[in-house]
Parts: sequence; structure tokens; C-alpha cells
Amino acid sequence: MHANDGRVKSGDILLVEAVDRLSRKGIRQTQILVNSILIAGIDIAILFPTEKLYRANDDNDIGGAIELAAFAFQAHAYSKLLSDRLKSFHAQERRRAYADKTPINSGPTPAWIERKNGVFHVIPESKETILYILRRMIEGAGGHTLCKELNARFKPLGKSRKWNETYIRQLIIDRRILGDFQPHTINDDGKRVPTADPPIIGYYPSLTDEDTFLQASAARENRRIERGPSGDFVNLFTGTIIHAVDNCPMNLYTYQQRRADGRRVIFRRLKSQNAMDNLPDASTETVDLPAFEQVVLRHLRELDTSIFNDGQSTATELRAAEFNINKKQARLAELQHKVTDDSQNLNVLLPAMRTLDEDIHTLQTQVDHLKTRTLNLSATSLDTLKLLADLDNTPDNRQKLREAIKRVVKRIIILPVKLGKMRRSPVGCHIEIEFHSGARRSLIQYRHKSIAYTDPTPESPNLIDRPDLSTYKKSLKRILATFIDAKET
Repeated sequence: MHANDGRVKSGDILLVEAVDRLSRKGIRQTQILVNSILIAGIDIAILFPTEKLYRANDDNDIGGAIELAAFAFQAHAYSKLLSDRLKSFHAQERRRAYADKTPINSGPTPAWIERKNGVFHVIPESKETILYILRRMIEGAGGHTLCKELNARFKPLGKSRKWNETYIRQLIIDRRILGDFQPHTINDDGKRVPTADPPIIGYYPSLTDEDTFLQASAARENRRIERGPSGDFVNLFTGTIIHAVDNCPMNLYTYQQRRADGRRVIFRRLKSQNAMDNLPDASTETVDLPAFEQVVLRHLRELDTSIFNDGQSTATELRAAEFNINKKQARLAELQHKVTDDSQNLNVLLPAMRTLDEDIHTLQTQVDHLKTRTLNLSATSLDTLKLLADLDNTPDNRQKLREAIKRVVKRIIILPVKLGKMRRSPVGCHIEIEFHSGARRSLIQYRHKSIAYTDPTPESPNLIDRPDLSTYKKSLKRILATFIDAKET
């Protein structure tokens, strides 16, 4: 309610139990508020700490003004005292939580956790629901599909009446699923913000392992770029293919042709997004998707774990980074304990704590990157890809295969060339596959035929390093001309 909104009229009296019920923001803010009410013609009656009536028509009540300032100061001081005591209490609870994982008595708990006698317990049906969400997200299901499935099979978490995509997206990246807890505090604006302290590992019971969580999070990030399948067809390479010349994604476009017997034939081709957007100088060559898919999948089936050769060094880096984090967190806990000791020099402790906190944050970012990289380098991902590539060609299997490809392949760069001047002249291409391990493989493709190069050669340069493509396209045409009649390899 506002003094000028018409509901409180000039001549009315505002009865207030105490000054702090008006404001606890200090002398100046309280005076501004009181003056706005008096100027609107409304009298103010205060009952505590002393009965006082401030009249709207009394412009020179100097005694009342001094009293009001004193009361406002007292209310602000009392409010600050309570706030400091609460902050001290919460800080002490956080220190206990860091020391021995003691649950903090205040604050919300996750919807899948219940607190009994000061101990956290996982709600069994909620755990089953979350594990289902993670599994379906890894398999490639999108938010819309998941919502339909969850509303049909599972009770919503917490007080929600039904599942929604926003909640699912937030849940997938919520590290409380792994048992982590990030303490929060209230800032000067009254907003709840994370503290500068690192998360408490193992604070809540964990629902799943780190690898599963990272796979689900990575699948969610992939879907931020791409949409779900259109109709019954799933493009295995959505968001993965780059046009070498236009340096933009190559996306799928579909068209139909009616044959003489009345049948409709569907054609699916890859085309530069620049050409789809009708940009000037865009490359117009298109690549037949079924042939491209057959060649790339055949090559991926033949891969061995040699493309993961740097996996061991990655694991060593990961162990070293995690060791350094634990060491620095232990040192930070020691300094935090010393802060409460009056004999310690805060001018030395606080900068050291800030430096440690920054180092921990940097190392944690490195660990997250290495864990994702280790996950992507996993030979298990390659085995999964090969297994899925041999399953029936159903939309559900293709969706799973697309996610498996993304965990092994970082990107695919294509240089298509037209082998003639006619509109429907055949198109061959150079395909450069870059894996998450950093390894690269080159393919020369024409229709369902291909030649594979383990390493770039003068005849098959590395497209990722952006050679002179206009010159190489002429060489590629000569290679393809001799290759068209060659035996498929």
C-alpha cells in the first residue's frame, strides 16, 4: 500500500506499534519514509518506545524530528545486531559442516532428501525418478519427451503438481545429486547468493556417480544447440559437421520427388548453412547424407583404442589436480579456523585465504574439464558406439547412436567438390574427423566408396589447419577422378 494510491486519505491516522515496524534502514531512509507519509496528509501514531503523534500539518516539530531520528538509529542498530548474530551463527554452522559434514539446521534441502533426527536420507522413489531422468537424457531424450514420460510414470518432486522442462534442465546440472552442497548467504540487497567457500563434497547422500552425471550434463549442453528429431528421422551428425570453405555448420535439408509410378522418394542431403541462408559467395555443393553416413559409420566401426593414447596422461593430470585441491582446501580450513582467534593478524590471513580460494576455483575448473575429457576419451564410449551402430535403424536407436558419436567425435570438417559443371553433377568430398582425444582421421569419399588416411598427407591435407583450399580442391578433383572407378576400400 502506498500513501498516494488513494486507499489512505488525507486526515487518516497510521497507527504503528513501534518505529522499527516502519523501517530499520537507518535515520535518513526512515525520515524520507515518514516525511512522504506526512506530506500526503496522514498522521502517524507510535506506541513504543513512547507514545507519540506526528501530525501532518505540523511542519516545525523539532522535538519530534529529533526523537524520530533517535528511534530510527536505535531500530537500525538493533536490526544490525540481530543480523550479525545470525550471520555468526550460520558461519559457525558452515564451519562445522566443512569439518565433519554436520547438517546445517537452517535452509532448504533438495526435494529428494528428507531430514530425520538431524540426518539426511534419500527418498527411494525420488532417487528412482532422478536416475531415470539421467538415463533418458544420456540416451538423447529431450525435455518435451521427458516431461510426457515423467508425468505418465512418476510423481513430481517436491510440491510441484506436474513436471516441466525448466525444472528438468536445472535438475540435470544440480551437483547436489552427487552429494555436493554450496553454502549460501544473504547479501546487502536481501538476495541469496553463494558464499566464497568451495562446495562441501559428500554433504548429501549421492544418487549417482560422476561419470553418469557428466554424461547427462553433456547431453543437455548438446541439446541447447540442436533440437530433437523432426518426425521419424534422426540426423546422427547434428551440430557436428563444419563446411571447410564456408566455415559454418552443414545441416540437413530434405526434399521429395514423385516417380513415374506415383511413388514419392525422399532425398536427404547436407548443405552449408550459409547457402541455406542465401548468403553471397556461399558454397552450393551438397553431400548425400545416406552415403556420407555409411562411410563415416564404417570408419568408426573399424577404429581401435589407439585414438585414446593420451587417456593415461589425462588421468594423471586429473589425479594431480584433485590432490592439489584437497591440499589447498585443508590449508584454507586451517586459516578459516584461525580467523576466530583474536591473536591472529587478519591483514595477513584474509589475503592468503582469497589467494587459496582463487587457486581452488581454478583447479576445480581444470578438474571439471579433465573429467569431461576423460569421459570423452573412454574406450567404453567407442565400444558403445560400435554396438549401437549395429542395431536396427529405428529412431530411438539412432538417437542413442547420435549421443554416442558426440562422446567420441569432436567435429567433422567436410570439403565437398562437384565433379562436373552440370547442376546434378556428382559430388565427392574430403572428410576430416577430429576426435576428443585430439587424434584426426582423413577420408576421401565418393558415394559409398572411401579411402582412409591415418595422418594428413600432401594429397590429403589437414583441413583443420585451414590450407589453401582453392588450390587443394583442384588436386582433390584429380584424386576423385582416379578413385571413382577404383575398388572400394
